Amino acid sequence: MDIGIVIIWIIFALIGAAIGQKKSRVLEGFIAGLLLGPIGLIWIIVTKAKYRCPKCQGAIEKGVAKCRHCGSEI
Repeated sequence: MDIGIVIIWIIFALIGAAIGQKKSRVLEGFIAGLLLGPIGLIWIIVTKAKYRCPKCQGAIEKGVAKCRHCGSEI
């Protein structure tokens, strides 16, 4: 395998992780960029951000009143 292709796919993975970090989806962005390349980057751009509970940092839906993980009010 050509080393240039490997470097390009690693760059896609890192860009995907950077985009995913802004949406609380770092690992998903990294994997999408690594496995799907430019298609993965498009996918992570169009997916919705995950919201986090300020107390436990658990993933929650937008607009909920209570965290399903720790029960604290949002």
